[in-house]
Amino acid sequence: MIYFDVEKETNDQTPPRLRKHFFVEFIKQLTFPLKYLYDSFYLFFNKNKYDVSMNGQVINLEHLLNENFDKIDQSIFISDGQGLSPIHLFNQSEGNELTHLFNRSEGSELTHLFNRSEINSNQSFIVNIPNSVIIDNESHLIALIDKYKQFGKKYSINYLN
Repeated sequence: MIYFDVEKETNDQTPPRLRKHFFVEFIKQLTFPLKYLYDSFYLFFNKNKYDVSMNGQVINLEHLLNENFDKIDQSIFISDGQGLSPIHLFNQSEGNELTHLFNRSEGSELTHLFNRSEINSNQSFIVNIPNSVIIDNESHLIALIDKYKQFGKKYSINYLN
């Protein structure tokens, strides 16, 4: 965006014979509303340019959270969520494929059984916040994450010890 200096332009457009102190101050007073509006617009433009550059990528979301809540240490980080795959148990009369559960002594992979609520609340990512970071307003944190996360992604906030 092109920066427009109102005072410089008014000074350049004023004929040299009229550049007396009183006239220059008079012109400054006339152009003050224009300068105020332009400066407000310029700040608004730069803030929105920054907001538009953010997206749901992990690195951008981490940068945004660290910039807002932990500028010094930059210790807030995002980790992947738990990928839960449902295991279905059936009665033999239903004729579905067999699901085998083993004892620990048999040395097989551990099989975890989850409730339906645990599978439905599967998080896509976890926001990890160390205890050294003090968050005064958790609703502001949640609003920032909700604004920039990808649609349909679930998350949880984990406070580390």
